[in-house]
Amino acid sequence: MTDGPHRSLPQSQAWKCTAEALAKPAFTQEEANERACKALRQDFRRDDGRRLLRLAAKLVQDGPQPSLFSGKEHLIEALRDRARPNQLTECFIRHFRRQPTIERALTATLKESMAPSMRGIEDHYHQAIEKRETTPRAVDFLQSRCRTAQQQIDFKAEARRLLKPERSSSRRGDTSIDRLKEGPALP
Repeated sequence: MTDGPHRSLPQSQAWKCTAEALAKPAFTQEEANERACKALRQDFRRDDGRRLLRLAAKLVQDGPQPSLFSGKEHLIEALRDRARPNQLTECFIRHFRRQPTIERALTATLKESMAPSMRGIEDHYHQAIEKRETTPRAVDFLQSRCRTAQQQIDFKAEARRLLKPERSSSRRGDTSIDRLKEGPALP
């Protein structure tokens, strides 16, 4: 036995941490869910998701209002032309076509984007049985936790979190410098 199949998982470090939390009973389901959300947010940032959302919001705001019959095709084509081509973009566009708002499209995109990563974890653990890195019982536990995570995670809340503007790190740095200049509080 090794430290666990999560170490050789062919995914990012965040998904390896997620796999570890899902596989080990020492982690609560909530802790595993939070790690999965963190990994999903990192994938979103890596795939230039913020830019995609800004483009979609700008196109919806600036574009001509579609008539009842024209739908969103002109917005979708403009988004496809301007966004970086990747799986996240295609998934978002597919859901944006069917959903009335950016938030709902992002919610569906996040839910769909998590599934392949969870499947990859499960498949890797199944292969680890053959290598005697884990047991069938441990894989059953992991699969149960993966299903539970996908059911319990509030993808709508995650979408809202990603739709919020990012805080500037320079503001936080300025306040700490100001406090240093002021010195310690006098009695």
